[in-house]
Amino acid sequence: MTCNNAVVQRLRIFIFLILDKIRPCHVTGHLQKLKTEGRANRTCNLSLVCLRNMLKSARVDGFIKSLPVEGILFKT
Repeated sequence: MTCNNAVVQRLRIFIFLILDKIRPCHVTGHLQKLKTEGRANRTCNLSLVCLRNMLKSARVDGFIKSLPVEGILFKT
């Protein structure tokens, strides 16, 4: 299946508009939700690491200006 370039470009813009809306309260809320579901601390930390790496890539590529996960540590 092939996509034309305009569709791919629109999808990229849409995805990074969503990334730009992520705030620290969204991240901590997600981590607390995982914890209330009974997830282990390691699972919560791995989730945070994955999100942090994805957002760092978006910042390097210029899609977001700052990291909403900066300063968030999940240790319980």
